[in-house]
Amino acid sequence: MNYVTYYQSFERGFQVCLEQIHSHGVAYEQAIIGMAYVSEKGDFLHANHSLCSMLGYNIDELRRLTAQEITYSDDRDEVRMLIQAMMDQSFEKKELPTRLLHRKGHILYMIMHVTRLREEHGEISTFLIQFQIRTEEQILSQRMNDNEEALEELLEALPLAVLITRSGSVHYANPAGLRLIGASHLGEVLGISTTQLVDASYHRELEARRQRYRNYQRIGATRYRIHCLTGEFKDVEGVSVSFQYRGSRAVLGIFADITERKREEEYLAQSEKLAVVGQLAAGIAHEIRNPLTSINGFMKLFQTGRTTEMRYFEIMESELKRIESIINELLILARPNQAHLHHLNIVAILDHVMSLMNGQAILKNVEIQGHFDQKPIWVSGDSNQLKQVLINLVKNAINAMQDGGNVYVSSVVYGQEVHIIIRDEGCGMTAEQLEQIGQPFYSTKETGTGLGLMISYNIIRNHGGSITASSELNQGTSFEIVLPLMMED
Repeated sequence: MNYVTYYQSFERGFQVCLEQIHSHGVAYEQAIIGMAYVSEKGDFLHANHSLCSMLGYNIDELRRLTAQEITYSDDRDEVRMLIQAMMDQSFEKKELPTRLLHRKGHILYMIMHVTRLREEHGEISTFLIQFQIRTEEQILSQRMNDNEEALEELLEALPLAVLITRSGSVHYANPAGLRLIGASHLGEVLGISTTQLVDASYHRELEARRQRYRNYQRIGATRYRIHCLTGEFKDVEGVSVSFQYRGSRAVLGIFADITERKREEEYLAQSEKLAVVGQLAAGIAHEIRNPLTSINGFMKLFQTGRTTEMRYFEIMESELKRIESIINELLILARPNQAHLHHLNIVAILDHVMSLMNGQAILKNVEIQGHFDQKPIWVSGDSNQLKQVLINLVKNAINAMQDGGNVYVSSVVYGQEVHIIIRDEGCGMTAEQLEQIGQPFYSTKETGTGLGLMISYNIIRNHGGSITASSELNQGTSFEIVLPLMMED
């Protein structure tokens, strides 16, 4: 039996199919599937009219082409491998999604069903290929699968740890992620809850991020302490994004191990604290020694009995008050470490501070102007300490204007931060003065100790924020506080 006999039986069978289709009332254009006989080398031997119509060729033109030649360039390697597989006598059938090129150049999304036709004496290797146009759903599904395969291939080679989670449990971890968690293979981490991995001290942050995910908001960056499967703890930082994974929403998190870096940061912070302590000790000795010298001198003068003037007692009392002021501010300096953090509306705190300082401002012929939306802005912090910082900055702004003026208080949200700006119209500062702002015992005021701003800087730093100052002589000074936002309950 030769392939001519196959062609004849093919055409007869095809006509029977048409008759059945018409008898059931099915539209011809919707029912027809392109069919062709091809050799084991991929050459077209015969094709039905439906395939010719799909591709825009007549039968004679199609017979001069191979399957690879009508395949879209990006898919030709897969078709070439298919043809190689067809040469193997063990090959029976295969289904392959691919893209073919119409004669006019546009792309056709198809599914090829390849079946070996067995003849009686095995003289000829012939294959029947059915070409079926893929639906939009099939095309989209294929694209998603291709994207996911490419994504996983990329993640496998990524040196950073990657976890894909859904509904709070792990669905994928790349090799670096397995090493981070302390797992030897993927099966050890699949299904593990992120609540189990993340230390309890970070569960509030974890829940806030889950809430942002549920609300289709940006999840953003974070820092966690995690429990490894080996029993050790690690500090990690990373960023998470929401994306489609295997047909539904999931979270892709990329993390780096910062355990050693955090230890170094703590060591540097401790070294910095020791340096500040030394600086403070020298400043305290200098600031307290001067009034003590005056008090000691007057005490010796009184001991001689040569004077009893009351004005000397007043000077001694003034010097003792200065010593008391320095000691009180030093005690306040230690309090930020004892902060009790709560969910705070910074707008309400700004309103309260402005009302509190308004009386003092009126006495100095100063007007405090607020420029911010009354919509709540939520931060995590200690209410009393944040008020202390704002009062200190507003008070400094008022005192900077001897002839009156305006103090402008504004707030604005940028990304995941709130920026609070307090600006005056005072005398301003030189670049040299600005560099020393925040240093202990440096003040532009004659009676200032310089500890007020240092305390303010320390409080904001312990709240995870920062303070920056800018100034121009005879134009004014501006302080900008930046604090991280917190999700509203």
